[in-house]
Amino acid sequence: MAAGGIEVDLACGVVVITGGTGVLCGTMAEALAARGAAVAVLDIDAGLVTGSLGRPTVLINGAGGNSPKATTGPDRTLFDLPADSVRGVFDLNFIGTFLASQVFGGMMVEGEGGSIINIASRAGPRPLTKIPAYSGV
Repeated sequence: MAAGGIEVDLACGVVVITGGTGVLCGTMAEALAARGAAVAVLDIDAGLVTGSLGRPTVLINGAGGNSPKATTGPDRTLFDLPADSVRGVFDLNFIGTFLASQVFGGMMVEGEGGSIINIASRAGPRPLTKIPAYSGV
């Protein structure tokens, strides 16, 4: 199968994908596996992933999202947002990426290197209204 006109063979690669049961990262996981990569799918709702695929060569940080409890609206202003709801969105979007990068990036540094790809939202560079916790990360 070709990607951009170039044949891609990832038979020797181990790819870790956070948020791997979502639409975007799930599609990436399937495509990478179809090209021969060993793929470890990590997701908050996927349960415990066990086994060993070897040292990762790629980490894709794709986990993220918002919470209705951290969203403003007609009945909740910025000043009414619960701190724990804002913290939950921050933890999901920033801390999750940070911890995965520490763990799997450290494994890459100990080995022959690798790549970390962080997927971000368009809400970052241009914050969206009603979701200050999500846009702020």
